[in-house]
Amino acid sequence: MTTAKKDWVHPRMRRFKTRVRELLQTTGSTDAAVAQASNIGKSTLSKAADPDRPDMPAWGLFSHVVTESLKRSTPDLDPEALAAQLRQWEHEHQRACQAQRAPAPSPAVRVMHRAGERLRNPLLATEIITVLVVVCALAVWAWWPAPPAPTEPPRCGTGGLSLVQEQCVGLTDTAFPGLDPRVSEIAARIGEQNQQVGDDYVEIALLGPLTRSDPPGQLDTDQVRQMLIGAAVAQHRANTTTLVGDPLPRIRLLLANTGSYQDQWQLPVTQIIARAEAAPRRLVAVVVLGTSLALTRDAAMELSRAEIPMMGAITSADQFNSTDIPGMFRVSPTTSQYVEAMAGHLTANPGLTQAITMWDTNSEQRGDLYTAALKQAFEQRFASWIDARPAQGFIGVSIPTDTARPQMFRDPIVNICHTDAGQSDVQVVLFAGRVADLPELINAMKDRICRNRPLTIMTGAAALTAVERLDPHTLREANLTIVYAGVTNPHTRPHATVAAPPAYQPYADAVTAQGFPLAETDAYTCLTHDAVFATALATRMSSAGNDRHLPQRGNVLIALNNINSAFHIPGCSGDLTFTDTSHGAPRGTAIELITLPQP
Repeated sequence: MTTAKKDWVHPRMRRFKTRVRELLQTTGSTDAAVAQASNIGKSTLSKAADPDRPDMPAWGLFSHVVTESLKRSTPDLDPEALAAQLRQWEHEHQRACQAQRAPAPSPAVRVMHRAGERLRNPLLATEIITVLVVVCALAVWAWWPAPPAPTEPPRCGTGGLSLVQEQCVGLTDTAFPGLDPRVSEIAARIGEQNQQVGDDYVEIALLGPLTRSDPPGQLDTDQVRQMLIGAAVAQHRANTTTLVGDPLPRIRLLLANTGSYQDQWQLPVTQIIARAEAAPRRLVAVVVLGTSLALTRDAAMELSRAEIPMMGAITSADQFNSTDIPGMFRVSPTTSQYVEAMAGHLTANPGLTQAITMWDTNSEQRGDLYTAALKQAFEQRFASWIDARPAQGFIGVSIPTDTARPQMFRDPIVNICHTDAGQSDVQVVLFAGRVADLPELINAMKDRICRNRPLTIMTGAAALTAVERLDPHTLREANLTIVYAGVTNPHTRPHATVAAPPAYQPYADAVTAQGFPLAETDAYTCLTHDAVFATALATRMSSAGNDRHLPQRGNVLIALNNINSAFHIPGCSGDLTFTDTSHGAPRGTAIELITLPQP
């Protein structure tokens, strides 16, 4: 069988790329403008849409380009029609890829293909006749047809998912290819529960970075697993008990993957909006599993414009509120609340008087809103502790970078150990960074020149599971103490500084009853459970007394603000309520101060 040639471009792929170029020309914008809006380089777009190049980029790249071009060329296109056109484009892309992967045809067939292309152009008749003569001369040699090339099934299935950077992104109602096996097990559980809801149900989408890349991205496999466990347990409890109202309409959960770095959010958000608008409009809300990044904010703003209520699980940056992003709620405390809890610790320990800030510069350069908000809160609340000490920067690993090596802690640590004339030694490091960087910082601290001086690292986070699982000897060897403000966590509950919320033990019992060891969960599990619970309660409040008609998104949004007085969320993180003056933030969350190593 003839093998594919490097210079061979199948006509189907040539036609697809030509259509892309024609679509770009109808936008009235330059290629550079479309490329920038699609988050790709101009040269990348130029190569991707070149009909003479035999390589075909993944659909994820084209999906952004086509989406942006359709929006510019047809600004009145509604979300459902846009999603339908995207599906047609994706189907044509798959057919073009399959055609290009097939073995290159015989020389005779290749000549016929070229002849067919020329017949569509104003070429000389003699050139066409020459082509036909060559075809006839080779016909005898090529009369035996090659067997059809086997076609591979799409790696992401056929349910609206697309392969982008080796990850399946998009919206689905079941587990999908590309999930880590430990995560797909939980996704399959959610899929099974979806099949049991009957005909009276609403849909809630779980939007976030569900797959892992290398490097791992915003959430590692354990964190994604923990969050989906929380969603699965909340779904089961909401559908089988009266904890958040009558168990009708039942809750059906959809999975919406934004890619490990959350940079592929446009496709799943477009699909969510289209599904919410499609009759009978069962999709009524989104639970946001993403971290506090500018990309998460951009996705939330798009959902806000479509008037889809959102409940953040772990979005703690102060910018995620219903004033800046209408319709945005969350169950996580704000970074400012975390910092205020830490201030109480410093006030109660008069021996800790000198502090310095260490911050992830991704907050300034690459849109990490969480670390930016934490740094700002530190500088405002702890100004008298920090005095004139400049903040020490580093580059964290949670956001990809090609400008410098991440986790370079040596120079900041040297400055932390340095004592200026007239200033006392630093005792407290205020860490405005992500959990992913803390283990490496602790390791680097073991070799600091001032290791004989004990240091306390303070930060705010839902959980520091990666640090809690370190050998306590590691912290003691580095002469370090970690103090962080977090949320109810089974790992730290025996040593918690606040009492367990009333609903915590029933939640813990439900987790184990569903077959999940409590030790495999943490505050990420708890907060995701509470986010789904809060959204479920709002849908039940919206459907009560309306003859069981499906609640609409606007009713759910109003109900979220009315979860107070007679209504509350029996959450594992607290008895949560919202008001029209809380700006989407919960009231009633129990913030703990956890000290590591534990006694």
